[in-house]
Amino acid sequence: MASSLRPNRRPPHLVVSNTAINTACGVAAILLVFAALAWPRTTSTPAPKTTDIATIPAAAPAQPTAIAQSARPVREIRLDLPPIGVSNDVAANDTVDDHPVAVAGAEATPDEATPITESRPRPELITDGGFERESAAWYLESPAALATGPAVRGDRYLSLQPGDGYAGQRFTVEPGATYRVTVWVWSSNPGAAGGQAGVRFEDDRYRAIEILDPETLTAAPTGWTRVTFTITAPATAAHAILSFRNPSETAAIRIDSVSVRMLAAE
Repeated sequence: MASSLRPNRRPPHLVVSNTAINTACGVAAILLVFAALAWPRTTSTPAPKTTDIATIPAAAPAQPTAIAQSARPVREIRLDLPPIGVSNDVAANDTVDDHPVAVAGAEATPDEATPITESRPRPELITDGGFERESAAWYLESPAALATGPAVRGDRYLSLQPGDGYAGQRFTVEPGATYRVTVWVWSSNPGAAGGQAGVRFEDDRYRAIEILDPETLTAAPTGWTRVTFTITAPATAAHAILSFRNPSETAAIRIDSVSVRMLAAE
């Protein structure tokens, strides 16, 4: 029987140990780390943050200030203002309209600040001193009457024709206080003795305690003339009556813009 020309045998197996495999994996890992470190890196600049608050400094100019528009709409505008009571235009111990002004800021102390003082006019004590409202505040006896025509203010005045006419009004006073009485007078015979203004002081029960000598109201030739005088209430006074008369036998007298105000105590 013929024999086979090829020997019947298998090729030898490739045998690789576990140690060699582990070593190869470790080397590959090290190479990957070095490759990552050596690779050129790029940095990205973060986008600028947007804000929902726009701030205008305290020293902002008078003209409109442009506010940079952010990616999102501005929902709030914050103003950095100086403390209340501090003025950028007024210095400490300065004056505005002749009134002292105190600047009370972070650097001012109560001892350094000057109190704000304001001279306000005293309340008017006469009701309807211009005779415009035809009120019952004035007590009238004929021939004294309210009339219409050229006046100091408005178009009404108190008319005192020659005769025994009388006009008066009661007001409240404080004991010992001094008052300024102001009256505007016009006369058909300017320069001559005209009307009279009288003052009667009363206690809290309306009893007369002092009657002052009448003040003469003389009008200048130029027309309406202002007459001013002062009165002082007695220690027990609670009320006073200001009255007007015309003792002239020929001249017509007109009265307007009557005022009584208490003077500040010295």
